[in-house]
Amino acid sequence: MKSDCKDCGRPDPAAKPPPIRVGVEGFEGTLFSEAQPMRPPIHPDRLAGLPAFEMFAAERGASARHIARDPAIVGEFVRWHAEKGLWPLETPWGELKRGA
Repeated sequence: MKSDCKDCGRPDPAAKPPPIRVGVEGFEGTLFSEAQPMRPPIHPDRLAGLPAFEMFAAERGASARHIARDPAIVGEFVRWHAEKGLWPLETPWGELKRGA
């Protein structure tokens, strides 16, 4: 705590206040699960160039570049990728799964 100088009455610059302590409590996060792959930041042009996504778009008769810009299609693509089962060692984003 700051105390006044006995001689002049001004605050003593050498006196320091008690430290402020900050902590975090009650956080419960969820771990990454291969069953529910999280969508990493991916540019639509990169997504459209993935072979799996190109097949996904072709089965729908759509342009991969066009539908890659639609955020609502991503969940459908993830489900399709898992059901298709053609890339068992890859995530929908073209990366190797852990332990593969």
